[in-house]
Amino acid sequence: MRNAFHTAAQGPRNLMNLNIHLNDSCVPVIARNVLITQIVTNKEFSAANPDDLQYLWDVWYSTQWNDTTAKRFLKDVEQLLAGQWRSNSSVVITADADISILEKTWNYWKDTVSTMNADTFSNIMQQRYKFR
Repeated sequence: MRNAFHTAAQGPRNLMNLNIHLNDSCVPVIARNVLITQIVTNKEFSAANPDDLQYLWDVWYSTQWNDTTAKRFLKDVEQLLAGQWRSNSSVVITADADISILEKTWNYWKDTVSTMNADTFSNIMQQRYKFR
């Protein structure tokens, strides 16, 4: 994902389309990349808004979340599970089996963040996925 952002940032300012294929052997990384793509392509997201950048940073790198991040994350994951990513032309997943695996990961995230406070969720994510 980092390289995809770098490529987009280095391109011409009038760049209208850029096709980047993201893959990884780790399902949670792919699930997170779909979520991040959904976040940054949302019309309401603004790179000039410090709150939006903080949220993106929290999802991408941080495991120490506040309640605002946890609530926004839950909302975004619920939208992914509702299939909203399908209407986002920035995300294409062609294999139904891949979609099913991603949905299991998103469901795990949703169930975990729904039932715990942000600190507990952060600790579980650190242990389960070895985020640094």
